Amino acid sequence: MTARVTLAELVEVLGPAVLSVVCAPRGLDHPVSAPELLDIADPAPVEHAALLLGIGLSPGQDGLSVAIRRAAAGQAAALVIKSRGLPLAEVRAVAEQAGLAVLDAAAEMPWPRLQVLCGAVLRFGPASAAGLGPPLATVPTGDLFALANATAALAGGAVAIMDTDHVILAYSSLDGQRIDETRRRGILLRRVPEDALPYHLLAEVWNSREPVRLARPGDMVRFGLVIRAGPEVLGSIWVAVEDDADLSRCAPALHEAAKLAALHLVRLRRQADADQDRRNAVLGSALEGAGQTAGLELPAHLLALAPPVAADPIQRRLTGSQLVDLAVLAGRALGIEIAATVARDRLYLLLPGSHAQATIFARQLLDRAGVGLRTPARAVLGPAVTTPAQLPAQRADADAALDHLRDNEITGLVELDSVRTQLVLHRLTTLVRTRPDLRTGLAERIRAHDERGGADYARTLLTYLRAAGDISAVAETLHLHQNTVRQRLRRAEELFELDLADPELRLTLWLELTADDPPGRGRETHTE
Repeated sequence: MTARVTLAELVEVLGPAVLSVVCAPRGLDHPVSAPELLDIADPAPVEHAALLLGIGLSPGQDGLSVAIRRAAAGQAAALVIKSRGLPLAEVRAVAEQAGLAVLDAAAEMPWPRLQVLCGAVLRFGPASAAGLGPPLATVPTGDLFALANATAALAGGAVAIMDTDHVILAYSSLDGQRIDETRRRGILLRRVPEDALPYHLLAEVWNSREPVRLARPGDMVRFGLVIRAGPEVLGSIWVAVEDDADLSRCAPALHEAAKLAALHLVRLRRQADADQDRRNAVLGSALEGAGQTAGLELPAHLLALAPPVAADPIQRRLTGSQLVDLAVLAGRALGIEIAATVARDRLYLLLPGSHAQATIFARQLLDRAGVGLRTPARAVLGPAVTTPAQLPAQRADADAALDHLRDNEITGLVELDSVRTQLVLHRLTTLVRTRPDLRTGLAERIRAHDERGGADYARTLLTYLRAAGDISAVAETLHLHQNTVRQRLRRAEELFELDLADPELRLTLWLELTADDPPGRGRETHTE
């Protein structure tokens, strides 16, 4: 592969969040040919002008100095290491003496992803204006809207740039450009309208490396070209033109725009990944009470989702990772930047926007998760969070609500406020269960009598208290005659010296009996 990108251009495109320069004794203007993995145990010569990825090399290692001298002898473009915050003075001294550029990669950037990013940038040279005039040559890196406008001016039509999820990332807005209803709806929705997707997804377009002409009834003619970085598909660029437009005249502009768009999308993907990682980390800390919410958009709604728990811990981690990716992609498709984190096998999402938007997103995500996991999941959506201090408390409420849904075998989406009463009662009964000083001992006496005599006074009394004294409801629940219920209640009052007309006694007894009752058992039916 002929090198067309200099080391300076590579560093500039990826940015300091990915690569920083440790030293460059010969400067950064020399070309780079390809990213290569450096195996210090392999004596084979390195490729001239290669970008060597020193996996496992870090300051202080004996092999690092050897690797630097070997890379310099082979006239590599640079060696990439991960310092992970360690001192770089010794590395810099050895590299300066050897005449080799050394770059420091971000510690959190996986090596495979770095190799893909570097490879994508190196496949496309800097913007060349040959034959196209100044518009494309002067587009700032990262400004897709400027690229769309410049391409529209050259191609003579309305341009849209999309990612692989059919989300419209940018579109031209030149004065006087004609558009059709499909483009208008696409811009409003920020994605390809559903009725236009079959044309957008034609294999003829995605398998071609040349622009393809499409004519959908009722729409303007479109020329579409896939944006690629080598074999990897990053998105597509489309221009809506008049029916008599000449594809051969538009093709050069589309090809050059696709090359530039690939660089833009690589940078956007890198920035999006870095921003997403930061948001996710901040949310995880905020839910633990750290109070730092820099990068989080408030007010927002906290969504907690509990997938079915897999027995295998590795599978649980994979499920959590898949749900995070699914949620992030779903958010981007709707034009919202969510934060996501997984803790204790549960997914927590912070959703900016209105309650209605959060509800729609939550339902769609739950449906997709159910399809992917092949079993229904459950989720809880909280009210708007306006301050960082509210996040830990709402996370605790969401966890309790998910426990309540699990115990009662409820799946789907539930509003947190709709189960607030159950959560309060659950916390009260949990205290009663775990604090002997909050118990009268009455429930223990009743259950001990039942175990000795085979009666079921505890069940009858609890059902009576839950039914607020409705004898008919108690009889129906327990499948007993109403007279039998009355007789059993009178007998219980005599045996245990109860006054069921006393509201304080009823409350105390209800708490104690409920605390000892397995979750969901009160909804079961019993026969005598």
